[in-house]
This record gives sequence, C-alpha cells and structure tokens, in this order.
Amino acid sequence: MRNDQALRAAMGMRAAYLGRGDRREPSDFTPELSRRARGIELWAGLRQLGKAGMAAIVERTCAHAQRFAAD
Repeated sequence: MRNDQALRAAMGMRAAYLGRGDRREPSDFTPELSRRARGIELWAGLRQLGKAGMAAIVERTCAHAQRFAAD
C-alpha cells in the first residue's frame, strides 16, 4: 500500500452525507475533519446565549430525548 493510500485509510471518513468529488479531499488527510475548529460552535453559543441559555438548550434536548425514549 502506498503512503497516500495508507493515510486515506487511516484518516478518511465515509458517509452518505459527505459528498465525494474528483479532487483531493482534505478530510482524508486530517483527523476528525477539522480538529482545530471543534469549539467554535460552543463558543458562539456561549457568547450569544450565555451559560443559562446553553444550559436551557441541554436540558430541553435531554427532555426531548426522554420523551422519545418513552414512546
């Protein structure tokens, strides 16, 4: 196996919702698609909603999950 093929096999992700093109796929050469930007969504949510707002989202999501599980 060539090095680029081994790297793709180790790092690549395949899913129906991840489109594939003819070009080089950056996600095949980096861990977890984008490790550097993983906290941006949390930071933006905290900045906009604050701790109480984010806590409300988590509590609401857990309540929905419990409702779905009960059905």
